[in-house]
Amino acid sequence: MTQDSPTPTLLCLPNELLRKIASLLPKFTLLRLRCVDRKFASIATPHAFHSLRFRAYGDEPERFMHIAESEHLRGFAQEITCDTWIGPHFEFRHNHDYKIPSSFFDALPFISLFHNTKTLNLRFAYDCGGYEALEETPRFRFRILDTIFNTLAGTWSEDKQREADKGLNFPYYYKYDMGKVPSGISKSLITLKTLTISNLEDFNNTKFTTSKAFKAVTNSPSLVDLQLYIATHTKNFDREFTTSFPEKYKMFESLPSTWLRPSVAKHLQTLSLYCHEPWGWYPKMDFRLLDMPNLRVLALGNFVFSHQWQVEWFGSLGIEKFYLDGCSVLFQAFSEMKLDESSTVLQKPGAEDVRLSNEGYLARGTRRIGNYYDEAPLQPPIRWHTLLSHWKTSLSNLRVFKMGLGDWDDAPSQTIEAALHGDPYKSTDPKVARQPFTYNGFRYFDCPTPEITGSDIFRHGTGIDKGYDDMFDYQYWDDKYESYDSVWEEREDDREDMTEDDWLEEYGEDEARSLEKDARDKDQAALDLMLSMIEARMMASK
Repeated sequence: MTQDSPTPTLLCLPNELLRKIASLLPKFTLLRLRCVDRKFASIATPHAFHSLRFRAYGDEPERFMHIAESEHLRGFAQEITCDTWIGPHFEFRHNHDYKIPSSFFDALPFISLFHNTKTLNLRFAYDCGGYEALEETPRFRFRILDTIFNTLAGTWSEDKQREADKGLNFPYYYKYDMGKVPSGISKSLITLKTLTISNLEDFNNTKFTTSKAFKAVTNSPSLVDLQLYIATHTKNFDREFTTSFPEKYKMFESLPSTWLRPSVAKHLQTLSLYCHEPWGWYPKMDFRLLDMPNLRVLALGNFVFSHQWQVEWFGSLGIEKFYLDGCSVLFQAFSEMKLDESSTVLQKPGAEDVRLSNEGYLARGTRRIGNYYDEAPLQPPIRWHTLLSHWKTSLSNLRVFKMGLGDWDDAPSQTIEAALHGDPYKSTDPKVARQPFTYNGFRYFDCPTPEITGSDIFRHGTGIDKGYDDMFDYQYWDDKYESYDSVWEEREDDREDMTEDDWLEEYGEDEARSLEKDARDKDQAALDLMLSMIEARMMASK
């Protein structure tokens, strides 16, 4: 370089390298770069508008509609997040007047203008409104889901929406007058690649799951990534889960015929299923009814393993990544409900019917049978080392395996710091700033990802904590789930207030069936051996 040569600048770099740099920059920096000059604008704009979010808060719906109406900007959007959060002023289940801004309802159909959208993140509130609460009731959630899915399917129209709203018979605090309608709305299907729903209500609304719009969107071969975080109805402000809500059991039992029906499951490459409370045994979810030949990534949150068939079934998958987030094994169960003695017939085209036994599950919808408890026949019993020892060889494609507990509902401080560092546009209200980072554990179970380094490593979440103390958790069921260790801590405390004979009369039979003293050692040894085998497999493939 001679003395008269111009000083090199960032613009001297090839456009391909500049675009790569732009893809790593935070949004607020990209928005500033758009104002530098035309070249920077052309580089920064696609990344600045790649992901869009609008909540039912402030002027966010209006800003979303403004971008949607821009033919230049809307084509860059490939990810949209729609959030029903109405702001920091409102606390659920406190009997406040609840009214979602009409602009939020207006904004929903504008999603159809973003033809290049590949990812949709739909976020509801953690609390499910039910018969005793005003907020986010089943009718409200149906209205949101129905509008969005008709929008995605290309079947939304103003007349159809008005007619649907009449049929919902909304109470006064949900009613609104449609103020704005998108022009030139698309009549073609938006082919999503990824669909995530935070706090999906544990209620199978058949009006929605049998609708043409729902089937059109979920049947698309392009939908290969489905992530659901299922919310549960609670008894009170303290979010104590209730087992008396029958619809939740129908919800889980219906998953293989609704969200995971064969036409959906056969295309899935990634499946994330989480729930607020333990599930899998009760409420029952029978994975044997699913066929997912293309599945590569599976993440389960709060799933309870209970049956020997699960050892073989999960071990037969061709998955490459497996995440168990807050999962447990059912050790012992007592119930006032009748045990299931039925079987399910699985029909496969071109093959003989398969009869699946439902033994070892509780029979849904039954009541107390006398004054005694039935011990659920969980024989042969499974332990964590039973599962892990089998999977270490049967899951021959496995490249990543993590178990522990992640940050599901709270926003990790490392994530907030990484995502908002230096952002001059971040809200001064901490609740407003941190809210987008809540309820994301079911989406970011694989974080931190290898492609993110430095201070941004936790930008999307901290992932599963593999140092979780209760990693090898066992559950005890006595009309509700309790940690096996907690149950026995309470029983040992009772020894101080009872004679030994009384204690043995109360718990002696259970003590004889207690968890083997070396079970946790076997569990840890099985996990270590499984991880070693995966590491050796990875080294051999290099």
